[in-house]
Amino acid sequence: MKEIKIIYEDDKIKRSINLLENSDVNEIDEILSYEEKIFGEGAIGMWNIKPFIKYGLVFVLIEYNKVNKKSILVSVSEIMNSFEESKSYLYGFFTFEKYTKKGYGNTLLSFIKEYLIIKYNINKIELTVDPNNINAVKLYQKLDFEIIELLKDEYGINENRYLMLSLQKSNWQKNDNIIKLYCRIVRL
Repeated sequence: MKEIKIIYEDDKIKRSINLLENSDVNEIDEILSYEEKIFGEGAIGMWNIKPFIKYGLVFVLIEYNKVNKKSILVSVSEIMNSFEESKSYLYGFFTFEKYTKKGYGNTLLSFIKEYLIIKYNINKIELTVDPNNINAVKLYQKLDFEIIELLKDEYGINENRYLMLSLQKSNWQKNDNIIKLYCRIVRL
């Protein structure tokens, strides 16, 4: 694993955000097992996670116990980028049940948004989410994702999804300037 940022550290625990590598076999197996449990046939699977690690980005928030020298996966996200524009797609995102509602998902996703802007000049992030997953929808909205549309039967009959979009700050500024320019032209 490649450590990117330490988010907390004391004499017993270190929490960090990392990029998963293909050599992280135990973590990959744990991710696959948990995704199968929560997403069923929509889980990423071995055939997909390997290319995501190699050609996309798989972020993991890890808690490392310095006393017993064990790492625990806390939260995970898989990201793919568009070839045609500076846009990323949040393919998968989850926090292990033991760590939900403690701010870890918020921390990881906030970091990912900042990382994508700075490192890859990404100005749009899209995702789809089950409209019935109220906690996820609220988290995404809290982090400036907006519901763009309801995708009917996206993954099969009655498998609807919200398409959500977050425009990064640089893009908001550009759009704001375009709107101001348009308003000036209309006034003329």
